[in-house]
Amino acid sequence: MAHVKIWIQIGALIVGAGLLVYAFQVYRRYRHPFLTHLWFCWLFLNLGLAATVLSEYLQVNFYGNVDLLKTSVYSEVIDPVTSVFFLGLTYSIAALMTHFYRGSTPRNVQWAFIGVGVLFITRAASGILVDRPSTFIAIIDDAHHAALFVMFLLVLVLLAKLAFMSRHVGDERHVRAIRLLGKVYLLAPISVLVSAAFAGPNHGLIRATFALLFNIFPFVWYRTFLPGWSSPVAQTWEDKDLTSLCREYELSKRQRDIIQLLLKGKNNRELAETLFIAPHTVKNHIYAIYRKVGVKNRIELMNLMLEHISKTGSPTAPLKQLNTDCQTRSE
Repeated sequence: MAHVKIWIQIGALIVGAGLLVYAFQVYRRYRHPFLTHLWFCWLFLNLGLAATVLSEYLQVNFYGNVDLLKTSVYSEVIDPVTSVFFLGLTYSIAALMTHFYRGSTPRNVQWAFIGVGVLFITRAASGILVDRPSTFIAIIDDAHHAALFVMFLLVLVLLAKLAFMSRHVGDERHVRAIRLLGKVYLLAPISVLVSAAFAGPNHGLIRATFALLFNIFPFVWYRTFLPGWSSPVAQTWEDKDLTSLCREYELSKRQRDIIQLLLKGKNNRELAETLFIAPHTVKNHIYAIYRKVGVKNRIELMNLMLEHISKTGSPTAPLKQLNTDCQTRSE
């Protein structure tokens, strides 16, 4: 049973590594800051899983049982380190929530997370350097456990708010995507509590299976919801706007084609495949476009397009949301 659990967790880690690569590619395509926070959520989730896999492996193959592992030097280090990963996950979820509500994480909250991180690192150092029993270590241990409990409650609250938020913020498609994400990942802490209470010796196996499922889910989630995230640009932009822009900045037909594909969220590789040209040729064309219109990156190019639409009097219904996203990404 223990070996099955380890192999499921290793499978979850392999899928998680693929998820991190895929999620980064998605962010590079859509450039939405919400996707940055998601990437860090996946990162800390899988770092914690990696620490768990290592602990399970050592327990089965070297220490023999949980009690012996907990009294080892390894446990003195890995417990607070795993807590740091959980802290990073909690902060990423908080940042994801605040960004969804068009805000930023308050400075005092940031300092609170930094303080808890210092506490966890101090716990790791003191466990190695100070001999037990020690009043100092006992106090650090109590503070460590209290901080973990508070963070666990905070994760529950944040995920519940994502899953069942009462306010409608932004595009309906985005709201549905984020609510689904919150509902699925709210199952994670709930499954840990329920399986720990009722599953007995099967608790670890159930937790490992959930880890695998939670790393598989984002692949489906990304492919289902994200293709529409850049659609407001394409819906707002019309052929006459592009013709007017090309005439104003003396852009070539090839450069016009590239801008049309950029509006659809295509990356450089897809541009090259669609236009049957080499990737370095795509980069040369993009840099030439930047130079002609006077921008430095794709975000500034999108902002320029929005300004051009406003001047030409094209429909501007989706512009408010899109402009907010562009401004956030450029900060």
